[in-house]
Amino acid sequence: MFERYTESARRALFFARFEASQLGHASIETVHLLLGVSRERKGVSGKLFALAHATYDGLLAKVQAGPEKISTSVEIPFSAESKRVLDHAVREADKLGHSYIGTEHLLLGLLSEERSAAGAILSGYGMRLDSVRDQLTQLLDGPVGAQFQDEGGVVAPSFDRRDRIERIRHLVDRLEHAAPASAEAREAIDLIRKTLDVL
Repeated sequence: MFERYTESARRALFFARFEASQLGHASIETVHLLLGVSRERKGVSGKLFALAHATYDGLLAKVQAGPEKISTSVEIPFSAESKRVLDHAVREADKLGHSYIGTEHLLLGLLSEERSAAGAILSGYGMRLDSVRDQLTQLLDGPVGAQFQDEGGVVAPSFDRRDRIERIRHLVDRLEHAAPASAEAREAIDLIRKTLDVL
């Protein structure tokens, strides 16, 4: 089920399980997925959280104000709502033409389940599915060296090494489906070269 997941996305799921256990909850809910995804500060999803000024600590404070703790078993299952989030993440990756599922797709999945507890928290930060998807597209399709101010006011590159590798994979997928010698193919080749130069 998780073959397409990047290392950072798998790590987010691990931390979601950890958060559920730490909070004493019987299943992995959307809020646990949200906390797991928000731990990834360097990836594209980290940049999307920074744009919304949403931090792990701030999100955790909102989650801890939630339901009472209950005892849990060692194996903590995903709730039905969280399973829907994972399905949404796959659909979002497919819609964007990505062969992988990263934390950014999990974030879009959480936003798709807008009536969930995590959806309500993200909405409180002004994060909406369509606008975050647009921001993601701009981050991925924009100039490789693009910069922006993070929540601490520090100007940081919008891509780290992992992001660039994922970007190359995405461009190779685009190239594979583009007509030979087309403008789309030339653009993908040019972007791959630029990304490799930065690496």
